[in-house]
Amino acid sequence: ELLRLPREIKLRVKTEPGISFSRFVYLVDGRIRGQGRSFTLDPSILKPGRHTLRAVAYRTGFVRSQIFDVKEFRTER
Repeated sequence: ELLRLPREIKLRVKTEPGISFSRFVYLVDGRIRGQGRSFTLDPSILKPGRHTLRAVAYRTGFVRSQIFDVKEFRTER
């Protein structure tokens, strides 16, 4: 997918009742670019080419666990 304009990224987590997540982190090419339920991905701050967006949600509770999703995209100037 080609990303030309800034886009708001919203993390939606579907889980079983009683399971919640307290922290949300967005990484682009392995670097943290945002935190929270959503953030704006701005392609103008990235070099042209292929990139990887990884969204990570950390679960609350005694045992720390996480889930994630990955999306590939590209930018150009």
